[in-house]
Amino acid sequence: MLRRRLSAGDRHSLLRSFRAIFLFLAFRYRQIYHNSGKIAR
Repeated sequence: MLRRRLSAGDRHSLLRSFRAIFLFLAFRYRQIYHNSGKIAR
């Protein structure tokens, strides 16, 4: 009973944290990509 509730909550929080990390990585990757492009030029 408790385990099921915990797993459900963990899944939700995990999804939110994963999405936040993905957005952060995408933002950083885009910054680095633009910076490298500027340096190349």
